[in-house]
Amino acid sequence: MLDVWLPKSAGPAELERQATIFRDVFTTALAAQKCPAIFLWGFTDRHSWIPGISNGTFDHALIFDRGFRPKPAYEAISSTAAGAPGLPGGPFRRTRPWLKAAGEWRAEGSSLDSALKPGKPPSASEA
Repeated sequence: MLDVWLPKSAGPAELERQATIFRDVFTTALAAQKCPAIFLWGFTDRHSWIPGISNGTFDHALIFDRGFRPKPAYEAISSTAAGAPGLPGGPFRRTRPWLKAAGEWRAEGSSLDSALKPGKPPSASEA
């Protein structure tokens, strides 16, 4: 399970360092013959366990921010996967595949269901 914790006050430099770590992990895993998968602890900082377990000291551990927008880490994974042999076009296309994947797991009527409707950005109270 992978996440990369950052200080709660992280800025652009820390987000770029996080992207480098994700890129390095994915590059290594894609090159390994016996690594069939990489699992993340989630996909959005909105529902991350990190702030709670760290008493609010750390946050920003996943590849989408609290508003479900891709972070530099997402772009790093996407560009790494796009160039991987055997992954035509890469699994992380810019068509927001996470919406489709989340739709396959979610229960109808759940808060995730309403939050992930295409074209519906989260409200300020949800972010």
